[in-house]
This record gives sequence, C-alpha cells and structure tokens, in this order.
Amino acid sequence: SSCGQKITFFFDVNSLNLNKTHTFYLQCQIDSYSGTPVVVIACLLIILDFLLMYLIFIHKEHEIIRRSSPQFCLAQLFGDIIILLGVITFSVDHSTVSCSISVALLSYGFTVAFGSLFLKTWRVRKVFDNPDFKHISLPNSFLFGWLSFFLVVDSIILAFMYGFELPKSTIYRISSQEIEHSACSYSPESITLLILVIYKVLIILYGAYLSYRVHKVFQQKKWE
Repeated sequence: SSCGQKITFFFDVNSLNLNKTHTFYLQCQIDSYSGTPVVVIACLLIILDFLLMYLIFIHKEHEIIRRSSPQFCLAQLFGDIIILLGVITFSVDHSTVSCSISVALLSYGFTVAFGSLFLKTWRVRKVFDNPDFKHISLPNSFLFGWLSFFLVVDSIILAFMYGFELPKSTIYRISSQEIEHSACSYSPESITLLILVIYKVLIILYGAYLSYRVHKVFQQKKWE
C-alpha cells in the first residue's frame, strides 16, 4: 500500500458471511512524515545562499553593494545557511539528539542572520541620526564584536536549557486521521525556553524600531 508503513485489516470473524461482500477498512499509520521535500527545498536554498555569497564577494566593490556593507550581507546569508542546516538536521532524524542540535542551529542562525542586519541598521542610525554632527567611528570589527557577544548570550541560554531539560521528539496525530508526525517539544514549564524566545523577540522589536528611525531620518534629509 502507498498510504503508510503499517496496515491493519479489521473485521468481525463471528459475523463473517461468505455469501456477502465485506468491506475491509485500512488503518494507515505513519510514524513520522516524510522529510524528503523539506530537505530538498532546504538544500536548494543553501545552494542559492552560496551563489548569492559568491556574487556579493566578486562584486563587493560595486557602489550599491559597498554601501550595503558586504561583510554583513555575507554574514546574513551565512546565518540563513545555519538555519537551513537546523531544519535539515531534524528532518532526517527524529530524535532527542537531533532536536537538541536543530534548536541550537536555529538559535545561532537567527542571531547571525538577523543580528547582522540589526547591527548594520544600528550603525546607520548612529551615524545619520546625529543632530550634533559628532564624528562617530563604528568599524566592522566593533560591530562583529557585538555579534560575537550576542552569540555568547545564545550559548549561555542554551547551556542552561540543555542543563535543565533536553528537547524531546514527540509524536503528534493530525486531527482525526491515522497520520502521525514528529516534532521537537519542551514542557510548558520550561523557563529557559521562554527566556530564549523573549531574548529573540526583544531583538526583533528593537530592530524594527531602528528601521523606523532610519527611515524617518532619511525622509527628513530628503526634504531638507
């Protein structure tokens, strides 16, 4: 059968009448969904990320790319690759170990990808939202130092998370169907997971605020 790994035929032997036509019901159980499409899509996106990294590198002296801070553009794409590796890790192996690795990769990948955009936007705001016209020097090394700090915070939170509780691969049933799939899960009482989520949300919210401030600054300069 093409619907699952295990097939069970249900019928009542006592009421079985050979002179009548009987319907046999199939119970299809799938221990976990097929992760093949997810892996294929993730691999294609990784190839696309590497292609974009190559294009940025060879055209890094182009005016538009140079103004976009190519180092941080490359860091963003590298963070995307880490996130996709986290997706692949759990898609090919549904276990506690793969859950732990995928959670770490997703966390680090988000920090590298969004953190690069966050710090680049923060530098633009500090330089241009400067009514006193003070000289501000924020080299890439300084910003990458802050990015490293964010990764250290990630590592500390993840260390506490894994010290108290490892994520578990849990089987879920889709609605009333006899189809099951695996997912990483934490207990609702996991404080460390809540801390990690709040930490990421705060970075996103402040990043959104920075984007608004930068947009407002450039709008003002446009009309001056």
